[in-house]
Amino acid sequence: MNYPLNNVYCIKSFDYRDRQSFAKAFIERHGLSFEKTCDHLSDLGPSCLIIDDIATHSNFDRGHASVEQTIAEIVEIALQYCEELVIILRSRKIPSNTNFGACTLKEFDEADLLGYVRSFGDKFADVCSEQGIRTLHRHTDGLPIRVDTALSELEVVPLSELVNTNTDLMADYDPVYLSSDTNSLSKTIDFFAKSDDLAMTKAYELLKSLAVFPKGEQLVRVRRFILNKLFSNQQALLLLRYGLIENTTVQLVDVKVGSEAARTLLVPRLVRERIREIITDDEFNKLNRRAAEIYFGSEWFNGIFKPSAQYRFDNAHCGIADIINANAIIFRLVREMIEDSDQRNLSSVVNLASVYCRALMRGDHYSGAVALLEDIMQILPQTEMSSKISQINVLYAEGLRMIGDHSRSIDIINGIDFDHLNKDTKQNALLCLAFSYDKLDMKKEVMEKCAELIAIDSKRPRAWHAKSVLLRLQEPSPERTRRLRSLERHCRRHGAIVVANEIALRRAEMDDLSVEDVISILSPVLASTSDQENFYIRLRALVKIINVSLDEHGEMNIIELQSIIMVYQYLFNEQMGDLFDRCHEMLWRHFAKNLDYENLLRLFRHSSINWRLRGKISRETSYIDKGQDLMGNISFTSYGRSIKDMGYFKMRAETLGRPGPKALPQPFDDSKN
Repeated sequence: MNYPLNNVYCIKSFDYRDRQSFAKAFIERHGLSFEKTCDHLSDLGPSCLIIDDIATHSNFDRGHASVEQTIAEIVEIALQYCEELVIILRSRKIPSNTNFGACTLKEFDEADLLGYVRSFGDKFADVCSEQGIRTLHRHTDGLPIRVDTALSELEVVPLSELVNTNTDLMADYDPVYLSSDTNSLSKTIDFFAKSDDLAMTKAYELLKSLAVFPKGEQLVRVRRFILNKLFSNQQALLLLRYGLIENTTVQLVDVKVGSEAARTLLVPRLVRERIREIITDDEFNKLNRRAAEIYFGSEWFNGIFKPSAQYRFDNAHCGIADIINANAIIFRLVREMIEDSDQRNLSSVVNLASVYCRALMRGDHYSGAVALLEDIMQILPQTEMSSKISQINVLYAEGLRMIGDHSRSIDIINGIDFDHLNKDTKQNALLCLAFSYDKLDMKKEVMEKCAELIAIDSKRPRAWHAKSVLLRLQEPSPERTRRLRSLERHCRRHGAIVVANEIALRRAEMDDLSVEDVISILSPVLASTSDQENFYIRLRALVKIINVSLDEHGEMNIIELQSIIMVYQYLFNEQMGDLFDRCHEMLWRHFAKNLDYENLLRLFRHSSINWRLRGKISRETSYIDKGQDLMGNISFTSYGRSIKDMGYFKMRAETLGRPGPKALPQPFDDSKN
């Protein structure tokens, strides 16, 4: 917009219910009527009026028009009177009953956040790693105002300290971090908090309950959050109408076809922060303890972990929102016990955290476990809990290894006092070290750690695993193959199924095998795993079998394609880069073979975000080159719903110095989707 700077005006919105109250309040605030203001604006020529912070708390149920309707009527009057005037309205929710165009300012996703942080040059270079960006996003939700606050903090503290400024994790109210930036928001919440109306009061209780969950909750799960009370659909609809909650749809990977997706009610961060300003620390802690009871069972305070069937953290298909909520609940419990100097209950809560993280790891949610352990380690008293911290660090290191951060995993374990570990945990730590060294091609260290592990107890499954690693390091030979096969049979006979499956996966990778050979080796892996148990091992076997089939046939059948898409979607949320890259390569080959340009572009856009976070720009560049060689020149006008994917491809090509394509050789075939 090209307006002289002195022809741009901004007025704050205020509390009103109809045109009459608007006119009266306008005169009281600005000293002249709205009609006179329009008269002045019409004389200016091209000009802009911003009506800022529009409230959404008018009483809908007493015959008054909604705020949106009232504003729409007033805006139409002004625009008809002032032909060269442009009016911009800012509010927290999109107008529901107007014909105005709307632009929504969304939170940064992780890739956008990386771009924003990089725009500061080298100032925050240490944050621009995959783990750094994920940590920053976790503590800010990508909300621009919170991102800027966090970056200001990072000028004086390390990234790990952001846990102390995350408003979702604070145990005590701090107005420095919790003050909301809109008057209308405060008025709307106060409208509920101070109402004498029973429906409003119950809706406010629901709002406070939902505010405990950073990623929201399903109404069916929290209907009885407050004992002796039952939250209803109408109370949720009331909060939704006033813009205090949002609803999102969550469809889990393993939900049966035709089943209904779950509806999650989310309290936006700024609303959660305002709630924290209003309620006392004691009330918030009470709400958090009630959330712990729902998530972890009624005996959580004794360190006993018994979640209900709807919270299966040891299941690979557990929703990421449930994990983020659970992490926040446990962190608050730990912080509460620390600040209350409650050593006995702190020990119980730390036990709860350990058992919970083990459940996450059984479900292959390593990134979720790492996120919680990383935050907890920042606040645990090191001296008083040295033994428990050593055990937690083994878990932490194992999680880091599984998400590909091998150097940090090694550093963590090398800093552990092994005198605090029992025999089993020592072997686990040494095996973790051996695997990390192996990934870094440090053969000598691998052999040393495997030998140390076997010396502790050679008759345990982890020792057999170490023996398989030592065998794999030998030169290829029929004898090595025979001994690996024999060791795998030994493990299966003695119930060490995970170790046996790992050996089978290694055997399938070691030689140039046919599809039939790979299926023969990996059939026991598929037979001994499921979608609920050892899921990650199952995925690796599945990907290997399908990849060999793809090599032989050049494309996947429909069942294979659906399987790899499922694996890709799962890995997109879990930081397991190597297998993710393999799935991308397989899908790319299949779509390229079938000239399925639409799915190629969509695949590129999603994978590109992952690569940018991991710093794998060379991989992204190689697929831009492949895409341009395959698709020629792309038109951005002909293909409807694919415009977003094509636009992203062109933007990244230009950013990375690749000449952008201009026209596709043929239209997309929608029948392939």
